[in-house]
Amino acid sequence: MIYGTYDDRNDARVNVKGWLRNNDAASYTSEEIRRLVIEAIKADRDPVDPIADSWREGSYGALVGLVEFAEEEMEKLLPETVRSFDGAAETVTNGIGERGVKAALDRVVTMRGLLADKTGSCPRTHRADQALKLAEDMITFSLARADALSGSVGTA
Repeated sequence: MIYGTYDDRNDARVNVKGWLRNNDAASYTSEEIRRLVIEAIKADRDPVDPIADSWREGSYGALVGLVEFAEEEMEKLLPETVRSFDGAAETVTNGIGERGVKAALDRVVTMRGLLADKTGSCPRTHRADQALKLAEDMITFSLARADALSGSVGTA
């Protein structure tokens, strides 16, 4: 990977986290996250990568931003659960290959479970849960797409 794709990833990550902090959970949608990725890619004044690479890295950065935001929210709201999810963003960051992606999905689902357990005693968990729901949807879609692509390659 060259530095340009890292910029796309990092810019999208930062944009997503900032936007999540400044907006209500009701406005957290996949369309908004996609818009933020597009803005990050368009803002690159010196693109050095094919658009497909920029889109891939920007999407990945958005995913990392979602999970990092949820970790930070959970740490503020539920400090007693910090050890239960510590390192979730790293799990997502290291989620290369099918096993790594499935491990990242498991980590996100576990975090959502912790939030569900605490919702009654701490109703402000909605922002973290909605961010994790978007992350879960992104990972699930990626796995489904990878399965479909590998199936089509196997039949060719």
